Amino acid sequence: MRESIQDNDSPEFERATSIGLLKAGISHDIRNSLNWMMLRGESLYKRWKFICTHASVSLEEPFRAGVCRQDWADLSQWITKAIEDMQKGCRQIEEMLESLQSYVNGENPKERRLVDLNHTVEEAVRIAQDHIRECTRHFSLCLDPRVPVVRGRTVELEQIVLNLIINACQSLRSADRPISVFTSTENDRWALLAVKDGGEGIAPEDKSRIFEPFFTTRARNGGTGMGLAMVRKIVHGHGGEIGFESALNEGSCFVVRLPLIYAS
Repeated sequence: MRESIQDNDSPEFERATSIGLLKAGISHDIRNSLNWMMLRGESLYKRWKFICTHASVSLEEPFRAGVCRQDWADLSQWITKAIEDMQKGCRQIEEMLESLQSYVNGENPKERRLVDLNHTVEEAVRIAQDHIRECTRHFSLCLDPRVPVVRGRTVELEQIVLNLIINACQSLRSADRPISVFTSTENDRWALLAVKDGGEGIAPEDKSRIFEPFFTTRARNGGTGMGLAMVRKIVHGHGGEIGFESALNEGSCFVVRLPLIYAS
């Protein structure tokens, strides 16, 4: 049984109090910035749609005249999608803050829903596509159409995929090394998500610590030691499992198993 902290002057109590205050302060500051971004993003989106609707003819002229080499329709669609992605990102941050708040307070997170895993993986890959292109010239995505729905929160499942992809990117020593993402099923019980890389691999002495918070061997490449720890927490929160295989200087493969929920 876990020992309770009763001494208000103990170091453990002071540390827990400090962490709580730090969490509250950070959450408050992030929410303030987030609210501002969401308001500005909504305003920008409305004004951009107005421009596209009422000024499209005059804006098309430079493109028709060859002054601009990019097609106006493609450019307007790209900008619209970029603004929508920014708004979606803000909503995801808000949901993650709510999830963190619930976790710290010991509350139940929002009700989980049926989620299309393949679609969630596709969306996460699309969000990370620029980073992927910077890290490798050999990226492959293979989604098994037979994978049914799972029960979960889309924003958390996307975080699993994004963190595993970022982890794979950080492991690569060259853009000639590959990254593969694929889904499948196992024993009519699990939906599988796997992210495989041809990176530097994990040293045998580090394998037992790879999911520890703040443990990283890639600080120089931007590693914080929180990505895999968060992935494991989310996976376990969904009733799933995570494992990996790795060989030094050959690469790693992380496999996530999530319970299947067959839709009627």
